[in-house]
Amino acid sequence: HRFLRVPRNFPIMGDCGAFDYIEEKTPPYTTDDVLEYYTRLDLAAGVSVDHLIVPAFYADKQFRYDVTVQNAEDFLSEHRKRGLAWTPIGAVQGWDPESYARAAAAYIQMGYKYLGLGGLVRCSTKEITQILQAVKPVLKPGIDVHLFGIARPDALPVFTSLGVTSVDSASHLRRAWLV
Repeated sequence: HRFLRVPRNFPIMGDCGAFDYIEEKTPPYTTDDVLEYYTRLDLAAGVSVDHLIVPAFYADKQFRYDVTVQNAEDFLSEHRKRGLAWTPIGAVQGWDPESYARAAAAYIQMGYKYLGLGGLVRCSTKEITQILQAVKPVLKPGIDVHLFGIARPDALPVFTSLGVTSVDSASHLRRAWLV
């Protein structure tokens, strides 16, 4: 809060920044690392460690998917064991609508109440909509859905109708810095 110069009551979400290690075989952070980090920063919510699944790495897509799902399971389990006050968000990755829906269903089964769909920044709005259409049937009442890096004002009505409750994006800030 001090670094961002926002009041203590302003909710901040922590994320491990998977785009920063996209070329690594495995994420450089452990579940324990991020749990301690989010707790130390007194964040409102924190995201499990994921591994992006993008076309350049489709040869390893199942491995990356499995790593992401296992990390989400470990993250929620440890969060519960430690009795942490902030909200855990399960990072969902996939390579097509069905794989995203399968992961979302698994996370809900684990007990997640907040899912974050990642790896969509380079996707078209149509592709994102197709993924959300596949995920929506597995959502239960009270489950929140976040889209990482996707704040497309024109698409927000469609996204919200498909269960999205939050989005983020740095693209507008980047554009402002480059002007």
